[in-house]
Amino acid sequence: MASNAISSGIPITSQAAMQYFAAHPRRQQVHFGNYLLLQTLGEGEFGKVKLGVHKEWGEEVAVKLIKREKVGGDKMRLDISPPGVPPKDPAKMTKVEREIQVLKDMRHPNIVRLYEVIESDRYIGIVLEYASGGELFDHILAHKYLKDRDACRLFAQLVSGVNYLHQKKVVHRDLKLENLLLDRNRNVIITDFGFANNFADRQDDLMATSCGSPCYAAPELVVQDGLYNGSAVDVWSCGVILYAMLAGYLPFDDDPANPEGDNINLLYKYILATPLSFPEYITAEPRDLLSKMLVPDPAKRIDLRGVMAHSWLTPYRELFKFTVDELERAAVEQQTKKRQVYMQQMVLQFQMRERQKQEAANNAAQRSDAGNRSAAFPSSSVSMASGLVPQTSKAARPQSATAATLQQENRSARTNMDPPATVPSKPQPASMPLS
Repeated sequence: MASNAISSGIPITSQAAMQYFAAHPRRQQVHFGNYLLLQTLGEGEFGKVKLGVHKEWGEEVAVKLIKREKVGGDKMRLDISPPGVPPKDPAKMTKVEREIQVLKDMRHPNIVRLYEVIESDRYIGIVLEYASGGELFDHILAHKYLKDRDACRLFAQLVSGVNYLHQKKVVHRDLKLENLLLDRNRNVIITDFGFANNFADRQDDLMATSCGSPCYAAPELVVQDGLYNGSAVDVWSCGVILYAMLAGYLPFDDDPANPEGDNINLLYKYILATPLSFPEYITAEPRDLLSKMLVPDPAKRIDLRGVMAHSWLTPYRELFKFTVDELERAAVEQQTKKRQVYMQQMVLQFQMRERQKQEAANNAAQRSDAGNRSAAFPSSSVSMASGLVPQTSKAARPQSATAATLQQENRSARTNMDPPATVPSKPQPASMPLS
């Protein structure tokens, strides 16, 4: 990052920023574009992912900082087609360009939102929606496995997002637990589109490049020569994810000849030769659905339309009826509301800080006045004559009613910042332009 990106003149009113700098008081404020960068959220193939806060409205974002030297050198510049213009040959696109090219046109409540791309001399910064709930993988580990009701809700959101992608002529090709995040309200957010492919210029979604993670990749990617159906590959991966949610472990991971699952050829031979089995705590309906999704032969595998029509997903049938336009309007409206809440939160934080400053100034004036009186009169006579009592410590001093009210409003403002479990029944257009 260029040295002129460092600044200390921006007032910190974001709660995340205040907490960060309270814990790291000697850290300088580092800005990248319009964002104040805070702690590192993780590290990827090309660089770090930082928590960022927008300097105007306080929105928390995830900023992927990609070093140019890792994606083509310092002189490399992104070649992204503008909206409405077909992308260049995917085979000639870098993984970074592929992800940006796909995400710039995506608007769905359960697909990570791309806000903007910032380029500097040394870095490419991809600014994305921040999902504060972490990976679905960790959520499952914490609970061992998910109950039917919870798994059904999360899986319905995943299917809604993947179906939207397919309607937009995009296949993900790397769906796995590590690429599914959770927001504050534990709604699924699909991420990492580096292997995604667009088939908008073709009548079908046949593809030739094998990619994805072995434990989640469909068998035809390894054992089948030539082209494969991209949508069917995504269905298989969704089946593996659903199995892991309900069982607490991946299917086909019990081959004694390949205990680590790191031999891809052995893994797929085992899948082809071994019937799918289930732990006893998985109930009949999801078993039936999984038995139709995790079919090695893609020609016999259920398609996404069949998945959405399955009886196990009946509680979320209405979710699957929304059109692409309705989903996109709902996503924009949702983001607008979230941004408004962040702005409200920043105002409340600013008001609280100003109130605390005023109270501190008043207390200092009172102490100064008391000190002047103590210098003019003996302490015993002051105590007896004026009835002054010692000042209570700051820790013991009661909180002002105004500060308490602001704190309560701030807590209320942070409630339900993230998308609801299902899309609103009648999404409306946004009232605020987005980045």
